Amino acid sequence: MRNKYLIVIVAVLLFSCVAHKKQKSSSNLLDKSVHLSDKEVIELKNKPNARIRESFNEISQIDSITIAFSQTYDEVLDANVLISLKEVSDNLAGDTSIKPNSIKNYSSKIEDIGNNHVLVRTTYYLHDNNVYDFVIVNSDFTKRKLGIIQFHKEDEKQATTILNSILKDFKF
Repeated sequence: MRNKYLIVIVAVLLFSCVAHKKQKSSSNLLDKSVHLSDKEVIELKNKPNARIRESFNEISQIDSITIAFSQTYDEVLDANVLISLKEVSDNLAGDTSIKPNSIKNYSSKIEDIGNNHVLVRTTYYLHDNNVYDFVIVNSDFTKRKLGIIQFHKEDEKQATTILNSILKDFKF
């Protein structure tokens, strides 16, 4: 059962890497904005990427910050699921043969916040389209929810405030 979760996690992470490489090619448009109006550049920057639109069913926007959540999954999880997910993510992030060149920095941490266990991964990209993604699991490991916050470098303080508020106040 644990191996099945690891396979799913690895598949999701590999899909994320591929989706990010596709996003990288579209974000190069922002670097060549000489041919785009200011309005077109702002519209491009404010659109959630394809991974968010396809993977999450609750999407909201605060200024240029995108916040998205998956559905709540009801299933009994292994108590070590977050540790395993963190290890797989950390190993993938450190593997230069898999990690996209566009990643500047990556970190992850597991915390107990309120009655929930939380894994937060932070990825900083070269094009300043940064991401907090998180997994929240309830205290008895029977429910989980995935979330992501996509933000630009200049919005990092506001995105961090939003993340902390979500994690502190989240209830299943």
